[in-house]
Amino acid sequence: MKDKKKSYDYEKFDKVMGPGIDQAAAYENIVQELLGDVLCGYSAGIFAYGQSGGGKTYTMLGHEGALTGDYRGIIPRAVEDLFSAAEGLTAQDRMLPDAAEGIGIKISVSFFEFYLNDIYDLLNLDSSGRTVMLQHGSGSIQDRHMAQIKRVDVEDVNAALRLLSDGQDKRRFAPMPLNPVSSRSHGVFILRVTRTYADKSTSEASLFFVDLMGSEAMVSDLDGGNLNETASINHDLLCLGRVVTALSTGEVPVYRETNLTYVLREILGGNAKCSVLVTCSPHEMQYHATENTLRFAERCKGIERVVSSDRKQMSANQLEEMVRKLQVELAHERERTEAAQTAAKSAEREVKRLRQEQLASGGVSSIKEASALQIRVVEEQSRYNAVAEDRDKLRAELALIRKQLMQAEATHGQEMASEHKKRTKLVDENRRNAAVIRELRDRNSELNEQVTRLEHEFTQNLRVREKVEVEVRKTVSHLASTESDLERAQTRTQKAQGMQKMLADLKAKVESANPV
Repeated sequence: MKDKKKSYDYEKFDKVMGPGIDQAAAYENIVQELLGDVLCGYSAGIFAYGQSGGGKTYTMLGHEGALTGDYRGIIPRAVEDLFSAAEGLTAQDRMLPDAAEGIGIKISVSFFEFYLNDIYDLLNLDSSGRTVMLQHGSGSIQDRHMAQIKRVDVEDVNAALRLLSDGQDKRRFAPMPLNPVSSRSHGVFILRVTRTYADKSTSEASLFFVDLMGSEAMVSDLDGGNLNETASINHDLLCLGRVVTALSTGEVPVYRETNLTYVLREILGGNAKCSVLVTCSPHEMQYHATENTLRFAERCKGIERVVSSDRKQMSANQLEEMVRKLQVELAHERERTEAAQTAAKSAEREVKRLRQEQLASGGVSSIKEASALQIRVVEEQSRYNAVAEDRDKLRAELALIRKQLMQAEATHGQEMASEHKKRTKLVDENRRNAAVIRELRDRNSELNEQVTRLEHEFTQNLRVREKVEVEVRKTVSHLASTESDLERAQTRTQKAQGMQKMLADLKAKVESANPV
């Protein structure tokens, strides 16, 4: 962006895309990297921000809402890649040797809009077919609203895209000066991913797509409804700008000014990765709007945060409790095994005794008893084998739990080391910040002293100036009086000279009239 006075430095941003970039390249630059993070338990959000008509909805959804083809937006592409990646990861997890049952990834979607600071669920309709406005209730605004938003489980790409299309059709649109099909609300589409890993740990993460309305001028030819919409939109964006400014400068943001900032506060300033897509118009008439948009992007770039995964692994205490229970079961199985072994050996001894008696007497009853005992021996042996098999399974499960316990302890140690490192880093940063603050305070005190001294000098100079001005006025007045006196003296001198000349002329005439 250039004008006659200055040029703009775009290198401060992560990515800069020109007007000719296609949708696939935009998706790769903005979204693709975040999908892997979401599948690993990191929540993320993508905001589309810019003036009206800049191409936010086009980039998010596609040309005229097309969800297929080359012109489809970043949301349909994200849905496709998310299901593809989820299928591949699930297949890999199930091939692991210690894989537990229930491994898999579940995906659900939500779609709602902010209109005149109210929230409407685009996937939840009332009896008349209109979108349901979320009602106020107990608890925080975020909790009570997010709890009411409908979550729809989806099994495949087509089901998710169908819900996206249905919700987009129910959003509010109206023709405006800069855009004949302008969305009149902030739209939020959420992909929620719940994953169960091979070690039975779980994670839940959400990917937010926020299509913000663009700011517009309050022109006089807007009717009442459009005027209210424009005022509400500009107020929302103003409050969003305040939150972003506070986050970028390390101040405490105020989220409660609008539902938009409060409901999305976890994405804006919480435990979530966040990207901002800024759309700008290259037209000269939009120069000031584009400049303001780029300033907003600069403030967003200044926000820093540390994000952690939502993966919920079994704690060391839980694993130790499982080990204790399995050890008790294993001890019980050992007792059963020993009892089965004793019974089997006793039956074998009884069979040997009866066979010896059979050989000695040749009695039929002894042969029958021996056969019965032989059957008992086989049954006891089968029972022993079953007990031994159960024991081996318990041993394998115990070994797996012990392995998980070791992994959990190692992970816990790594997390503690990482937390210690983060705390140390934060302490060092706080110390540096405190030193900078002290230095700034000292410098501020010095500047205040300088200002006070300069103010005192200025006051003295002002007084001196006033005195000088008084003296100058007196001098000017005296000079004016002197000039007037001088002019009168000159006038009298001129008159005297005239009279002298007249006397000389008269004397000459007299002398000429009376010759000697």
